[in-house]
Amino acid sequence: MTETSLAPSNTAWGLGLAACLCNLLIVLIPVGLLLGLAGLILGLIQFLRTRHKAGIVVSSISFLITILIVGSVAALFWVDPVLF
Repeated sequence: MTETSLAPSNTAWGLGLAACLCNLLIVLIPVGLLLGLAGLILGLIQFLRTRHKAGIVVSSISFLITILIVGSVAALFWVDPVLF
């Protein structure tokens, strides 16, 4: 296996990591979602080629971070209706 055949996997891992960092900085969640989606697509392409899962795992973690943050904010508004 050559190093160029792992290029989408490395790119997916990098995009997933950047998405995690953007999602942890709450202001950049939309950027994190786009980066996570791009990383997930590239990770799926690489998984179908070589069965490397790194890009899929890191991109999925970025979506999990987003779901936790959005869920906690939604729960806050759901519990306290005065905030609307």
